[in-house]
Amino acid sequence: MTPELDGPVLITGAAGMIGSHLFETLRRQGVLVVGTYFRPTVLLSDIAAADALIELDVRYFEPVRRILDRHRPRTIFHLAAQSLPTVSWAGRGRRSTST
Repeated sequence: MTPELDGPVLITGAAGMIGSHLFETLRRQGVLVVGTYFRPTVLLSDIAAADALIELDVRYFEPVRRILDRHRPRTIFHLAAQSLPTVSWAGRGRRSTST
């Protein structure tokens, strides 16, 4: 049994392999979904309703806060990730700073 999702749902990484499928599935079910992406790994043209996606780099607090304040999601699926392990490994020990 799948629980009902009440209210807005935020999906970070909605243009990635898993996030894009979740985004499309929930929208087909009539769920109000806010999807974000940064450096998509899936072609935006391949995602149904991709025009509803918002470009967002989750490494920076203020843009994330603005999305949360504007859309007030009740559920968040945080699927944003660096999809190339070698890039992640090269950046070990570095911290992102807000601008």
